[in-house]
Amino acid sequence: MKSLSLLLVIILSGIFIGCSKHASKTESVDNNKDSTFVNDTPDTILSTQETIADNQPKEEAPYKTYDSYEDVLNGLDTSLEYFYYDITRDGKPELWVKAGTCEADMKLYIFTMDKKVHKIFETSGFHSSFYAGKDYVIRQVTDTASNTWYKIKYKNGRVQETVCFHREVNMDSDEDIDIQDERVYKTPPEKPIKTIDF
Repeated sequence: MKSLSLLLVIILSGIFIGCSKHASKTESVDNNKDSTFVNDTPDTILSTQETIADNQPKEEAPYKTYDSYEDVLNGLDTSLEYFYYDITRDGKPELWVKAGTCEADMKLYIFTMDKKVHKIFETSGFHSSFYAGKDYVIRQVTDTASNTWYKIKYKNGRVQETVCFHREVNMDSDEDIDIQDERVYKTPPEKPIKTIDF
């Protein structure tokens, strides 16, 4: 019984520490709100404001390799959506998978195929929709009071994600909420990507 209690304490501590780290990362982005607010011109919106995934290794060591993209899809035990987009610009589209057990734990995974299929990028997939640019993808994240666009691009041998637009609804403002919603919840000008349910 003591070992079961100890195991439960260890697991809960790990979850609490993970949540605390996630919250502190979120706070660091929120503390830089002034640097992520931009005006409404497309050139400015799509300029890189803040690198989110700059600390990712050039090539992430794959946890698992697969023989085909179909094996990836069949190997995930969660609900998922997927699409193909050539982020590496090598003429072979990568598999983009949004998977999780619920919206709160959704992840976005990007897989590429060399001799085998392996993961090259992972980030949050929470409330995300996707838009295709010429050599990048915009991941739009909307929730109750904010709208954030992340630009995902392949540069210097790795996938990078940067914030390129962020707006929030100010619930304490005297300004009409419908007017704020129109300004905050706009969509990117790029072409929407239709995901496939699996």
